[in-house]
Amino acid sequence: MMLLRLEALNSLPPIFVTLYALTLCPFNSVIGPSVLNRYKLIKPTIFKVVGRMRPSGRGQRCQAEKLEGREKAIVTKFTFWLVVLMCVEGCTSLPPLPTPAVQPASQELVKQSRQYTGSEYTLGPEDVLRITIYGHDDFSREVVLSSDGSFMYPFIGQVRAAGLTVQQLSEYVARRLEEGYLVAPQIAITVVQYRSQQVYILGAVKSPGVHTLKHNTTLLELISEAGGPTPEAGQEVIIARAKENDETSRIGNGKRSTESIRVNLEKLLAGEVVQRIEIGSGDTVYIPKGEFFFISGEVQKPGRYLLERDITVSKAIILAGGPTKFAAIKRATVQRLVKGQRLDYRADMNDILQSEDILVVPQSIF
Repeated sequence: MMLLRLEALNSLPPIFVTLYALTLCPFNSVIGPSVLNRYKLIKPTIFKVVGRMRPSGRGQRCQAEKLEGREKAIVTKFTFWLVVLMCVEGCTSLPPLPTPAVQPASQELVKQSRQYTGSEYTLGPEDVLRITIYGHDDFSREVVLSSDGSFMYPFIGQVRAAGLTVQQLSEYVARRLEEGYLVAPQIAITVVQYRSQQVYILGAVKSPGVHTLKHNTTLLELISEAGGPTPEAGQEVIIARAKENDETSRIGNGKRSTESIRVNLEKLLAGEVVQRIEIGSGDTVYIPKGEFFFISGEVQKPGRYLLERDITVSKAIILAGGPTKFAAIKRATVQRLVKGQRLDYRADMNDILQSEDILVVPQSIF
């Protein structure tokens, strides 16, 4: 664009000359992402053009000095309101925040694939038992259950203990010994080592790994035995277990289909899950790490926060202690990762955040 002639500039009011100066700036500089960079690019051009308005010549120097203060005041006011308009334009030009994909909710009630009727431990392979018969020390001994869950005992022979409780096994041994060997034997059987009933608990717990069940254990008890969830824990617990009456297991091809059960961790710890969730041998319990979002700028407690389900921008600001007195909530933005690139979006108070979002609450310009 060609410059206006100097005579034409001298005949225009300073405000029109300033507007003309804006036309000399590259378009991308005016609507770029940084208001400060815009101002730095525009201001020299403004003063350069306004400077052309000043009269030249020795006789007109006094008049130029009088006009200099007025010109600077006008330019300062104009640039201030220009910054204000660019701030508003910069926020309103951002696209709205898209709605996150809907995630499946955790099940409130769990379908039990096993039925437990008591609180006693069920014996299994590799368990170590101590059998004591009062008044007959020669019958007392320790036995290890074989791979098929059985052991050898005097006068009785092979005893299959797998699937029985300690009480049931005691009654069986006493009944067999009464069949011509002992009169009303007093038997005590205790489990010395629990080896058969094992479960796995993984993920965000303080002591992950293999845990041995010493009795019919609930999900809450197992999490407690593992030291409880860590601060990184998410909102749910996933239980993976083999399906009951699995056809593939009967075929013997080595493959077993499993079913997944999801339980809300927060409600479980708060005692709001009414159903008793039993854990059985071979179950795998997994607590995934939680998802987080970040909030920065003019809030009382900026930082990282656990992403709760359907948390909105307004709830996130409340979690961060609320806005400061300098906050411009209506100009809040969200930086979201989209295909590996972090993009800026305009944030409405009812918009829902997702994992790794950065909520930015800017400072008010007033």
